[in-house]
Amino acid sequence: MWWKGREVLLVGKNDEGRMTARVTDINLEQKKCKLYDTLEIKDVYAFSIAGEIRGYRAYTMRCWGQITHYIDAIFKNGMNITYSRKLGKDRVLRLLKLWDNWYLNDLITGTDKQMEILSRKGADEGTTYEEQLIVLRKHNLEVDRGYRYGTSWLCKQMNDSDVEFIKEVIKILRDDST
Repeated sequence: MWWKGREVLLVGKNDEGRMTARVTDINLEQKKCKLYDTLEIKDVYAFSIAGEIRGYRAYTMRCWGQITHYIDAIFKNGMNITYSRKLGKDRVLRLLKLWDNWYLNDLITGTDKQMEILSRKGADEGTTYEEQLIVLRKHNLEVDRGYRYGTSWLCKQMNDSDVEFIKEVIKILRDDST
């Protein structure tokens, strides 16, 4: 399922200005993929989502793509928040949580054990592939259960309730009458 448009998720306002967060693209695609925890090939749902943030006055900015950290700033700045009329507060908050949890769940570079070691050692972001391999070699995990780190994409399996919720959101966004 796919939806493309420009739906306001929330607007944050205070005396200094305003920030508007929109979702612009949601894709939920079923495909065969090797799971990162069991290395079995299964049918999984791959989830991608993108958005846009615009700021006004003191918050002058315009960004696209992965904007959840900007949305976090709206919550942390004590702004008065208005939520999407189409989705409502509860759906927006759940969608934001799923955005962080499942975005690009079909593009995982390592097994669950490899990713755990890299995240504990602070080597999962901002380091080179070679630096990540060095960390994994120290833990005898460059190859885990026959999978060499970074040689293909692995997937995290989404739970059924999250898949159904995303389908519901896409359906609501597609229906202009709500």
